[in-house]
Amino acid sequence: MDASPLRGNSSKPVWLALAASAAVVGLAITVAMPSGTNPRSARLSGAAAELRSNDSHWVTAQVAASAPVPGVDDLMAGPEPAPSSAAEQEQRIARERAEGASSADPASAEGEEALDAESEEGSPERLAEARAVLLEKFEELKKNDPRAAMMLLESLSRSIEEDPEVVLMQAERAAIATLKNIASAQAQLQASGAIDVDGDGAGEYGTFAELSGACTLRGATNTLNPPVLSAAFRRVQRGAVERAGYFFAIFLPDATGQGLAENYEGGAHLALFQNVAADRCEVAWCAYAWPVSSQVPGRVFFVNQQGDVLARENGTVGETIYAGADGPGADGAFDASTMPGSITGTVAHSTPARDGGRWVVVN
Repeated sequence: MDASPLRGNSSKPVWLALAASAAVVGLAITVAMPSGTNPRSARLSGAAAELRSNDSHWVTAQVAASAPVPGVDDLMAGPEPAPSSAAEQEQRIARERAEGASSADPASAEGEEALDAESEEGSPERLAEARAVLLEKFEELKKNDPRAAMMLLESLSRSIEEDPEVVLMQAERAAIATLKNIASAQAQLQASGAIDVDGDGAGEYGTFAELSGACTLRGATNTLNPPVLSAAFRRVQRGAVERAGYFFAIFLPDATGQGLAENYEGGAHLALFQNVAADRCEVAWCAYAWPVSSQVPGRVFFVNQQGDVLARENGTVGETIYAGADGPGADGAFDASTMPGSITGTVAHSTPARDGGRWVVVN
């Protein structure tokens, strides 16, 4: 996931961010706690795996650096591991960072600042070293004091569940997954030929209400059965559906290619019942996802019949902010050279877009 300017540097010491980052990513994935006994542990594992799969060490660091973690002293203490040069080096790094061994020596402090600067660069070697030490210490703690180990997992789980950065990341991932689901549903609907206003045998794309079986299909007397979207998409308000902190809206083209939003409470615009619009609806549609709240600086997402999910930052300098009732127009993610309002032109893949933003493929 791309980092935006709003996802800034943590004010906590870098050593803590580095070590705790390793703890969250490494421990949650590697440590085998009893399954089914602690839902928080399962949620922690899932969230940490999500962070790792997105290579979002900066997210993990911010979460862990601000987390109230009981049992940290127990984690860093414990029996000494079997002597080895690698283990000794790992332990020295952990001790220096945990105990501030070099803080009294100005020269050492300068060296420590240099190390911190290198850590801020995201050094894979230092991340791996800290992760190895913490994994080893946690294994010892798990053997000697399982309750303290569980307390640690509980605390890390709470910090992940409640941290705004992680909540935002999960909402964005859910929005991307939802758009992919919508794209799949549209492909199924079009291939089935269930909507065929002009009767030429070529299926057309639909609205949320049509895809979810909430209303009669255009050009027919029946609803879609079985529907290709869940009943959750039947709740259309102001032409959009709300899910997990994001609004979703579908646009279909009229006879001239202009994108038309879904009716206020669901269903197709009257212009799409005309035969002249059917040919356009056989080949084009698009959908957007944008944050429900302006307080959450989530990215904005787009998908159309091509299947690629695109994203753009929300609120960076020179770009329109989309939030709440202020969602993207039908043509927002299309190339700036596209006719205004049209959704049948070229999508702005890292080229100037009609809404002034920079849209990039994220899937």
